[in-house]
Amino acid sequence: MIPPVIRSDLEWSLSVSNQLPWIQIFREVYPDILDYCALSEDSLLQRKGTDGMIRLPRTGVLVSEKIRRPRWTGADILLEIAHDFPDGRRKRGWAVQEEHCDLIACVYTGPETCHLIPRSQLTEAWEKYRNQWWKRYARINARNPTSGKEPVKFWTRGVAVPAEVLRSAVPGMTTVQYRGLAS
Repeated sequence: MIPPVIRSDLEWSLSVSNQLPWIQIFREVYPDILDYCALSEDSLLQRKGTDGMIRLPRTGVLVSEKIRRPRWTGADILLEIAHDFPDGRRKRGWAVQEEHCDLIACVYTGPETCHLIPRSQLTEAWEKYRNQWWKRYARINARNPTSGKEPVKFWTRGVAVPAEVLRSAVPGMTTVQYRGLAS
């Protein structure tokens, strides 16, 4: 069972995802895009971190969506490094685990900005710069659930890397300004 706070965040994220102008966003990198198909919440790929697929004339690109609430500006990109559980277990976060995706779409709903980050290049950049980034930039520890009333299910550990720093380390990263949520 998904805890209520996490469920509400998941429901919010899914509702925003369904309204985003994905074709407009992805066309900046893939001008020959045919379609964007969201994956079912129950699919094996979705459970492994893939939220959708960009359909191109001869291939597809698997996408992991990271949708952030309006309070995040997109100036920093929070790279999730780990999830720590009260029993001592640790699970790797999306920035360092082998996700089943080719592209990470970090969407910010406040400034209507989307950072498109090639997965393989992010992995290489993390390996090269992780010690530097970990020492230099803000480390974020978020409790899950976040209501403050329920016991902690796990802690999310991450580092907020400035978008410009990440862009210089990930040459294929593209930032797209989109116009409004789809109606």
